Amino acid sequence: MSKRTIIVAAVVFSMVLSMSFGVTDVQAQEMDVEPFISAVYNFEVEEPGIRGGAEVPIDEEFSFIGDLAYFFMPSDISYMEFRGSAAYDITPRVMPDQEDTAIKPYAGATVQRLSWDNEEDYSTTEVDIHLGGVLTQQVAEDISFRGDVSLSTGTISDFSSMFSIGGGVAFSF
Repeated sequence: MSKRTIIVAAVVFSMVLSMSFGVTDVQAQEMDVEPFISAVYNFEVEEPGIRGGAEVPIDEEFSFIGDLAYFFMPSDISYMEFRGSAAYDITPRVMPDQEDTAIKPYAGATVQRLSWDNEEDYSTTEVDIHLGGVLTQQVAEDISFRGDVSLSTGTISDFSSMFSIGGGVAFSF
């Protein structure tokens, strides 16, 4: 499978994941889904990537964030992450007058997939826990800038701790 095919598949999968929660206007209005796409940099693999996903509120304070990241590795290496996180909105407690800003620490599980093709094909899938936070700032009625910081702890998987930072745009439906 070529690198271009993997990138296209990752982007399409991210878009499908992002939009899958808002199939109809009525359903999207009830759920207030926020799909997002962002550039991301992982300091352990030392490569940039792209992350796409969706945030779905559970109630006024808690939400679920699901996303997929694909990192642009050298031609014979492939690395991607699938994450599911529970987020808690602390904005009303730390900045009660801010309606256009959200600060949400989160924790969850990460599925990491690493493979490479050389003389011996190799692949591994690891599950780990991650901690992080997201900051969003609304810039238009349905558009927000989104910053994300995450640390995969390395406590469960064979991978070492991985720190990543990203920024992009989120949409409200």
